[in-house]
Amino acid sequence: MGKLKVFGIFLLTTVLCFALFYFYPAEIFETEITEKGDIFYTRDLSLRTVLFGQSLPDYIDIANLTGLRLTWKGIIVMIVCIVGLPAMIAYRTTVNRSPRASSNDDPSES
Repeated sequence: MGKLKVFGIFLLTTVLCFALFYFYPAEIFETEITEKGDIFYTRDLSLRTVLFGQSLPDYIDIANLTGLRLTWKGIIVMIVCIVGLPAMIAYRTTVNRSPRASSNDDPSES
C-alpha cells in the first residue's frame, strides 16, 4: 500500500507540475532557435513554446524559423521541474516523521 501511495502522489504532482509550467508562461527552459540561413541563438522559452511551438515571442520570426531544440541546460531544468520536484514531494509526504524531543527532555535543566 505504501509504494502505491507514493506512486499515486508522484503521478498527481507530475500532472500538476506539467500543467503549471504549460499554462503559466514561465520562460525558464533554455532553447536553441534555428532560423533560415543557419542562424542559431539561444533564448529561454516557456514549456508550451518548446513542446508545441505555440505562443512564440515577438522576436522570433515564424517565416524564418526552422527549429526549436532544448539545450542540455533546458533538458535538465525540464527534468527537475517535471520529474524531480514531484518525486521529492511524493517522497516527503510518505516519510514517517520522527518524534521531536520535548522541552522536558532537556538535560541542562537537572
